[in-house]
Amino acid sequence: WELRRERDGISMYTREVQGSRYREVKAVMELDHSMEKVYALLEDIPGQQRWMADMVEVRLLEDDPVNPVQYSRIRAPRPVQDRDVVIITRVERQAGRIIRHFESATHRDAPSPSNVVRIDSTRGSWQLDSLAPARTRVTYINHAEPGGSLPAWLVNRQIMDQPFESMRGMREELRIKN
Repeated sequence: WELRRERDGISMYTREVQGSRYREVKAVMELDHSMEKVYALLEDIPGQQRWMADMVEVRLLEDDPVNPVQYSRIRAPRPVQDRDVVIITRVERQAGRIIRHFESATHRDAPSPSNVVRIDSTRGSWQLDSLAPARTRVTYINHAEPGGSLPAWLVNRQIMDQPFESMRGMREELRIKN
């Protein structure tokens, strides 16, 4: 991983992915909240629209306790078309750690609107590590093939913006709920 930015208590990293023109991104921060409280925020699928950057729409397609499926529509700057994605989630719990893995999927209840480009390939995770009863390290990792005809240099230049703003949004949402 190559450290690209440190600001507001958030460290941003990227790295190359073999076989892809697009880089993978990692964001890391620590929060003064319990791991369970942070995880509850992630589990609130409709609520993600309040704190995740550029999220136009988020909805739960399958409320499966083991592998929930969600639809998300992400606003893109003009003239780029918005993107959407269906993801399936798998939760892994260990002592002092929760990892919420996600990857792209298809779903009968989520056809892509005609004015939106579907992200067919994405994979990542939210990892929560309990550092103390009221202290959690949050690590977000994601690699996506954004679809359409976006130049790799443009995507790679902007790849840290949404995760960075989402981490800031998560921190603020937890502050408001506290």
